[in-house]
Amino acid sequence: MKRILGIKFYTLEQILDFLHGCLINLFVLSVYILIAIGLMKVVNSLVDKMFVRLLNVRKDHEYKKQVATIKNLVKSIANGVVVVIIVLNFLARYNIDIRPLLTAAGVVGVAVGFASRRFVEDIIMGIFILLEGQVRVGDIVTIDNFNGTVEKVTLKMVIIRNMKGHVHYIRNGMINVITNKTREFACPLFDIGVAYNSDVDKVMQVMKSVADGMRNDEKYKHYILSDMEILGLDKFADSAIVIRATIKTNPIHQWFIEREYNKLLKTAFDKEGIEIPFPQRELHLVKGE
Repeated sequence: MKRILGIKFYTLEQILDFLHGCLINLFVLSVYILIAIGLMKVVNSLVDKMFVRLLNVRKDHEYKKQVATIKNLVKSIANGVVVVIIVLNFLARYNIDIRPLLTAAGVVGVAVGFASRRFVEDIIMGIFILLEGQVRVGDIVTIDNFNGTVEKVTLKMVIIRNMKGHVHYIRNGMINVITNKTREFACPLFDIGVAYNSDVDKVMQVMKSVADGMRNDEKYKHYILSDMEILGLDKFADSAIVIRATIKTNPIHQWFIEREYNKLLKTAFDKEGIEIPFPQRELHLVKGE
């Protein structure tokens, strides 16, 4: 280093040494990053293989959804461990004492944990949600008036996507009520309105016949778990009498069965001459004296 008029100037050799050191450090950092990426890929591959074996243990659809949910959590934890190990090794290479850093991180973590009640609530609630299997990846749920398909469950939040493609990020600590619409089985309700002059017994017979036909049809029988139960004449509406029925289906297929049943029932009603009424108004004209 030289001084000219009181100003310090680095020599070309010193500048080159500095740049050389920077390049070496960048190269080492790049190597550590590549190692981390490679290890995470290996870990993710091992986790995938392990959970593939777990999936083959049982063919139950509910069990598979639970395994898929836990798999994402295990991957996140494993990748976090890999990153921590790589960072600690990188610091140790440059003789940076990591003990003060670990102590400070622990103290800060405990302080933040105690100070942030919301964060603690999220984690505790997330643990219960995962252990109890309240929601799993692929479930269709309603969480505090938000509807959608569960895309991810973590210790911090549940992520669901609705029919419009909107994604909702819901903190676990904010969840009060979870309605899981695809757990074990479903029972869609059918409120079928027919004209007041219809033969109720005949209508019930046609409804039951259509459901029985679906149970014997290869297209539908794998999704239907029981015969249709005709609950009876449920109410007298303004323009129709309403007959209620229900049927037990596999989870997540209830909407498909409901739509297909409505289509087939409309065809059967048309064939049998059973009228499906629509709101109408009758006017009485009175002549003035």
